[in-house]
Amino acid sequence: MSTPSFYQVIFDTIDSHIKKIHTSMPAIVKSYDEKLQKISVQPCFMDKEIDEITGLEIPKPLPVIQSVPVLFPRTKFSYIHFPIDIGDYVLLIFTERSIDKFTQIGGLVESDANYKHELTDCVALAGFYPFSHPMLGVDKKALQIVNNLSEIKLAEDGKIYLSNRGAVSAEAKLPDEPLVLGNILVEFSNKLIELIDKIADALQKNIGVGNLGAPVPASPSLIAELKKIQIELKNNKSIYLDNSETNINSNHFFGEK
Repeated sequence: MSTPSFYQVIFDTIDSHIKKIHTSMPAIVKSYDEKLQKISVQPCFMDKEIDEITGLEIPKPLPVIQSVPVLFPRTKFSYIHFPIDIGDYVLLIFTERSIDKFTQIGGLVESDANYKHELTDCVALAGFYPFSHPMLGVDKKALQIVNNLSEIKLAEDGKIYLSNRGAVSAEAKLPDEPLVLGNILVEFSNKLIELIDKIADALQKNIGVGNLGAPVPASPSLIAELKKIQIELKNNKSIYLDNSETNINSNHFFGEK
């Protein structure tokens, strides 16, 4: 066995260090924590090791990486989240320094570790798929938001298309601020005042005094209109005050329980 040259020693040393520097690579999701938006992943690229018997290089999978943050489009109070399932592909981006402190507290942090571009210091971007798994039904001139059977498409001509294969429903979420309950009561009060005005207008238009000064009985049309107003008032009361989802009752005003 010949002695390696000085050039070869330098080259092998640099090459061994370069191989330890990770930049980015695809990976497969093994698990997803939706509460903290982090995943465990299996890197798709494999390493090589020397077989002790044959002396040949054999491929070896890299270890599973735990607690990888997933990057979604977001700010402090706004975000776009999409489901992540086991078997989905992501692109791992390896950071310059350790991200342990930043992922715990954020802000300006000083890394305790001296290593860089380590395998465990990475974040994940969802959506890096092989060409064998393209997105289906893509309109090259539209913005599309697709979740399995549901789709929202914003066309370039200004039209918005909603497509689904199930029921359409609306979900109302109440903020935690107790003042919202006060706003609901104010809205109900405004509606009540509006309905009272309708009653006054109806009385003025439909009730008068006869030739002998005796009151004229209310006409059937007036009775029918008042009944309609009464029904509308009950319906609004049911919507604003009696709805159990708003958690409002006779002793619950402006957040007081």
